[in-house]
Amino acid sequence: MKSSIYTIPIEMPENGILLLYNTRSGALLEFPLLRKGSIEEVMENPPEGQVDPEKETNPLIRQLTKSGFLIPDELDELTYMESRYKQSRENRGHLSLTIAPTVNCNFRCVYCYQMHPNKKMSQEVQDALVERVRLAAAEKRNISVTWFGGEPLLALEIVESLSKRFMEITEEQKVGYSAWMITNGYLLSRQVAEKLKEIRINRVQVTLDGPPDVHDSRRFHVGGKPTFDTIVKNFKEVCDFINISLRINCDRTNSHRVLEVLDTLEATGLKGRLNPYLANVRPYTEVCADIVDTCMKDAEFSLFETEIYLEMFKKGWGVSVMPQPQASVCIADKSNGMVIDPEGRIYRCWNDMTRPKEAVEHLLTVATAEMDRNRAKWTNWTPFILSACRKCKMLPLCIGGCLFDAMKTPNPTHGSCTYWKYNLKEIMLLNYHQIEMREFQKVLKEGLKTCNTDVTESVTA
Repeated sequence: MKSSIYTIPIEMPENGILLLYNTRSGALLEFPLLRKGSIEEVMENPPEGQVDPEKETNPLIRQLTKSGFLIPDELDELTYMESRYKQSRENRGHLSLTIAPTVNCNFRCVYCYQMHPNKKMSQEVQDALVERVRLAAAEKRNISVTWFGGEPLLALEIVESLSKRFMEITEEQKVGYSAWMITNGYLLSRQVAEKLKEIRINRVQVTLDGPPDVHDSRRFHVGGKPTFDTIVKNFKEVCDFINISLRINCDRTNSHRVLEVLDTLEATGLKGRLNPYLANVRPYTEVCADIVDTCMKDAEFSLFETEIYLEMFKKGWGVSVMPQPQASVCIADKSNGMVIDPEGRIYRCWNDMTRPKEAVEHLLTVATAEMDRNRAKWTNWTPFILSACRKCKMLPLCIGGCLFDAMKTPNPTHGSCTYWKYNLKEIMLLNYHQIEMREFQKVLKEGLKTCNTDVTESVTA
């Protein structure tokens, strides 16, 4: 046996706790800090030969083996991850679609990276898209859809029509189907949300960038009207039956006030009914190049993220930021992923949606030489040829990071580094405390249940 190269120890001297986290297996183990010496001894001098965790009598060795901290001598972790990466990229068991029925938008956000031509997907493009889904389902491939834009609710009739056709096809072929939507939330009334529920869109992502005055200065209506109050009103109408992921876009201009949005939501009774997370504003395309000076650098954002998530935890908001190993990065990293604009152009990345020259295919025409070159650019990129990535303990978590960023500003040694490179230990400590809290609440709940039963029996007797 040998020790995994992806183990990260995290000490908590004030609590007498030692955590071990493995970025390749995703395992998190808790030990008394007093056992640090014996654990280091086992990790530095693993048992010889193969260990069967089901038969191993030493509980420490058994636990470390089952959790991926001790691995067989013949296992090359880097080669294993590269193999999984290739398999994930070439997986034919699934088709992932990001569909923009329109790229028009009723907002004019100050950092938006898109143009917003007032066009909707034609019937011809819709029919061609349905045929793609039909062929994939006939091959017994599961279908997942992300509804995107612009603002997809400006073309709700197309979302409804295509969804019903997709559902009919997948039910007929007995393959899986799932869908969710990214929306600004302005049109997400109860009536609209009920329609989404009917077409199996059970989850949406909506953005609020701070309290009303901050949000309305950044994410205002095309006519200049404020949008915060309407969005929150919609939250209250729909959050009982549709899952809302709350994105908070952060940069240097609003970072000092992002927590105020949670106080506002708590005051309106929405605490615990939304799932908030932070996102770093980035100047993805030439459309938003003028915001570069207000964007936080990666190390800067990672520190900010840690501080804000800790404050969110203290305020009683759940923080869903558990780092997990992954086989590949996103839809851009997969041959089975397509991003489709209203005119039928197919891209590999959401960020290219309104950049026709970056298309890799078209639903209605034969691919051009330029499209072939664009596709090859995405297909040929891999973090496993980059020296710094190959040596990095974060590789199982980020797999080289955002491909768009990595190719936009290429580096000969590494991809686009994850924020966890700078704050992993702090984020894992936060997750540990959340796990502890949930376990405490579970024990307390069971204790109260037992107590109530004893009281009832006593009164009855």
